[in-house]
Amino acid sequence: MNDFNKIGALQSAAVNLITQLSNLAVNSGDVLISLIPFEIDVNVGTSNVNASWLRWDLWDSKSRVALVIGNSNYQAVGKLENPANDARDVAAALRKVGFTEVIERYDLGVRDMRRELGAFEDMANGADWAIIYYAGHGIEVDRKNFLIPVDAILKRSADVEDETVELDRVFVRLAGARKLQLVILDACRNNPFASRMVQVGALTRSVGTRGLGPVEPTYPNLLVAYSARDGQVALDGSGGHSPYALALTKRITEPGLELGKFFRLVRDDVLKETGNKQRPFEYGSLTSEDLYFRPQ
Repeated sequence: MNDFNKIGALQSAAVNLITQLSNLAVNSGDVLISLIPFEIDVNVGTSNVNASWLRWDLWDSKSRVALVIGNSNYQAVGKLENPANDARDVAAALRKVGFTEVIERYDLGVRDMRRELGAFEDMANGADWAIIYYAGHGIEVDRKNFLIPVDAILKRSADVEDETVELDRVFVRLAGARKLQLVILDACRNNPFASRMVQVGALTRSVGTRGLGPVEPTYPNLLVAYSARDGQVALDGSGGHSPYALALTKRITEPGLELGKFFRLVRDDVLKETGNKQRPFEYGSLTSEDLYFRPQ
């Protein structure tokens, strides 16, 4: 395409078109311009590789979306100090590497949490990447995992399905993403609800007290990342952020880390920070395609 100065001609034509449209606009928002990337390889010429008008980072990340949730202010149990801070920093890191949409939500009750997940499903459908990051309390009951909204009371073990969000339903919300469906959970804390949950009648349920249980993702390209391996407890940290969130935000913005290497480095960072007391773990498998938060 660069032969015979076609790139230069395209630049001039684009500038002229934008100028004409701008002159026609009366009010702000009268004219909206959408740039649609090429779906095939285009030769822009070696002389244009470093041109200021080409943004390779935006090209690579044009359809990566994320929902980031931080639940700190629990009504029935003590406040968690770090999830809100962790969520803000993770969201900022994702924006820094060019994610198209990053939705931040904090202190969600069960109705709001389910609604936000439903809305995000529409956004994730057809995207290249879709990520859900959750920091807050989680619980394992009868070998199923649940994320706990801030308004959960959980007086009885039978209340779990009504007052929480089942993790399997979170996976469903990402199923429409094409290349990567990623759930990151900094929720493997001690379960403060366990001691207050009453077993009713003949129903006896197994309620976990330490972290989340293992998962077996069945969707293609679904990866589930735990801040601590199943059955282990994640540490909150003492500086306003969890060790896991610190490692994530550090590595997300580091260029040239393929996703597998990314999570191995995150694991090493957390092990070092916690004196080998906390070991992050990932479940699921991906295709052979290399994936990067931030390419070189």
